[in-house]
Amino acid sequence: KNHKFFVLMTFYGMLAGLLFVLSAVPQVRGLLLGKLKASHTLGFGATVRDMMLFSLGIILAASFSLSLGGLWATHAYFLATNLTSIEVASSGRNPYSLGVKQNVQQVMGKFEVAWFIPIHPSEPQTDGLTFPTEAELLTIEEEAQPLGKPREEV
Repeated sequence: KNHKFFVLMTFYGMLAGLLFVLSAVPQVRGLLLGKLKASHTLGFGATVRDMMLFSLGIILAASFSLSLGGLWATHAYFLATNLTSIEVASSGRNPYSLGVKQNVQQVMGKFEVAWFIPIHPSEPQTDGLTFPTEAELLTIEEEAQPLGKPREEV
């Protein structure tokens, strides 16, 4: 039940780190190109020590954003293929993959604004503990077909 919250946390964490790094580009450009002298302040009273701490913050934010970006991309793939970290190591066909749209809806709920907010979906597609397989959905579709009418190929 917490996969939605984990995916959102990694995405928003990556976004926050990236935003900090991108907003610091002018200061980094000045530091790297040597346009900032030791006695020079940036207009807000920053000393050399402050600039070193700022540089450390940029490095930490960039590495945080990069690592969370990789983690988010991995779990976005897991979300699209309906896998968990454990199931990805198993061989064979994934019986729980129902297509990207249905896979994502099983975790995030029916598409709505709540997809982007860390709250439980208003229309959950599963209870978070049991998941339908492709074979179960095919059986349900076949039972819903009227007798004598051939099933259309997808």
